[in-house]
Order: sequence, then structure tokens, then C-alpha cells
Amino acid sequence: TIPEEHLYRCIECDSVTNNCIPISTSQEGAGVLNSDYVLYVTAVDSGCGSNLAFAGPCTLEFGLNRPVVGYVNFCPAAFTESTTDELLITLTKHEMIHALGFLSNLYAFYREEDGTPRTPRLDSFGSVPMINGVPVADENTVRTVNYSWLTVNGLVEKEAMLIVTPRVVKEVRDHFGCQELEGAELEGEGGASAVGSHWDLRVFTNEVRKYRICSNIVPKRC
Repeated sequence: TIPEEHLYRCIECDSVTNNCIPISTSQEGAGVLNSDYVLYVTAVDSGCGSNLAFAGPCTLEFGLNRPVVGYVNFCPAAFTESTTDELLITLTKHEMIHALGFLSNLYAFYREEDGTPRTPRLDSFGSVPMINGVPVADENTVRTVNYSWLTVNGLVEKEAMLIVTPRVVKEVRDHFGCQELEGAELEGEGGASAVGSHWDLRVFTNEVRKYRICSNIVPKRC
């Protein structure tokens, strides 16, 4: 539970006029002073499913859409006496990266270094394009490509999602020593919690932001 003193006073907004008024029965907390980012860490089994942990941002800063509050929840039932410290440290790094904004539903809020939105905003409230309630990033950030692979069974067509921001393109080209790469491939399998929110396991193997967590994974430059 988030401490009451960390919270703004509750407000009630009209969905038509967007006018908001404070709720008289709620109190405004002092907040967390002199902090750029607040991370709440819990350890409960609720909502875990088969996961070891899960994480994400709670709040984005209005002006630049930067995550300013996030959470990580570890799932106690998933751990045993044989769980190593190395695995826990690796898992913590992985989940903190999600809490800092590496999630498919946040790519539409990514910005240039000068603060310019990479995905055009639709109105003065900073709304982004949506499909079925999910934010959709511009193709200058996430691009879908089709690959043709020649295998022993013939030609195979594969559709892939890539992060194609300039920094990611530079780093992935340098990492693999291939200046023809269009971007870094995102995971396309493993269920809703995996697809698009991790680097592709087949390509990045033991990288800390891939979907399946092992104890020997490391952060790559991109």
C-alpha cells in the first residue's frame, strides 16, 4: 500500500468537460521531496500467475512523459531455498528496467533528446494514437518488418517488431558488428506479458532484458 503522505488529494473529473474538483473528504500528502523517481517494492503472490516478478511505471510526468513512480513486485511462491542470489540480482535488474519504462505500451511516449515527442500527439492533453485501447508508437520508434529466411524446409516468412530509435540502431549495429541492421528485434512469442516488452530471446540470448530469466545474463549496450 502506498503511504497516504505520498499521495495527492483525490479529485473527481467530469468525462465530458474534463473539469476536475478535489474530493472534500481526502487529504493531500507532502509527497516525496527531493526525489526524481520513487520505486515501490512489494512481495505478494497476488497477480503473479507463473511469473517470478512483475513491474512497471505507476505515473508519468506530464510534461515529458518520463516515469517518476514505479513498482516491482516479487512473487514469494516462485522462490525456493535453491534460488540463488545471482538470479535474484539479475531478476531485480530486469524488473527495474521495466519500471523505468521498457514496456510496449510506453513506446508511444518516447521522446527525442530535446524533448520532442517521437510519436505525434493528438491534442493538448498529450494523447497518442490508440488501437483497441493500446498506445501505438510511430514507425520512427517501433517498426514492423518482414524477413524471408531460406531454411532446409524452404522459404519461411517471419514478421518482426524492431525498436528503431537512432541510439538503439547505433548500439545494435556496433554490438553485432553489422551496419545493415535496421534496429533491435523485440520478442514476438511468450504471451501478452512478453511480446514487445523484451528483446528477442533468439537474437539476444543472455541479455538482461530478454523474456526468460537465467542467472548468467548481462546488460548489453543497447
